[in-house]
Amino acid sequence: GTSIHFIGGTGAPPSYYAGARSELQSRFPGIRIELPLCTLWHAVQFRSYLRTLALQLSDASILIGHSFGGILAAIASILYPKRVRAAILLDAPLNNEHLPFFHRFTLRMLGADLDRLRKHEELDQQLARILFSLASRHSIIPTEGCLLPGIQSRILENPTHGNFPHQTETIEAIGKILEGVLMRTSRIEEIPPKL
Repeated sequence: GTSIHFIGGTGAPPSYYAGARSELQSRFPGIRIELPLCTLWHAVQFRSYLRTLALQLSDASILIGHSFGGILAAIASILYPKRVRAAILLDAPLNNEHLPFFHRFTLRMLGADLDRLRKHEELDQQLARILFSLASRHSIIPTEGCLLPGIQSRILENPTHGNFPHQTETIEAIGKILEGVLMRTSRIEEIPPKL
């Protein structure tokens, strides 16, 4: 069945997302919603975090990644396309000026060639169908830093970067995205990445 997994920002303990989890659990009572597996502090944790996360994903998992956890959610979407049905990125720095870093990081995770990844348009089409970005007007990350061309995005007025997961506006936006994803009658057509 469907499961939802939070991936926390660097330094945020799993308990930081408990309130958002509780709000979403009351709206979606039949779905298992998991807090982040641990607090992420250092880049050396990311690879093992993604491997451990993969063991917990169902065939129809939805990821909610905050800040750098949003980057990890996007990477998990690439690594595990048969398990990730959607990824909601909360104030995650992914835009064009951040893409070179994102791609370099992704490449290290995948062991892929940068030129081949950039030329693989099918991968971008796959991500465009499953990634949703929520950005804040009042964040330490510039709003445009959280938006990707072709990715479904929404700019929120009230949250800041630090309180993003706790704001009513954020929970409402996540809820609407989840309703849309859950209402899809058929699984997203999966295009395997050819790296």
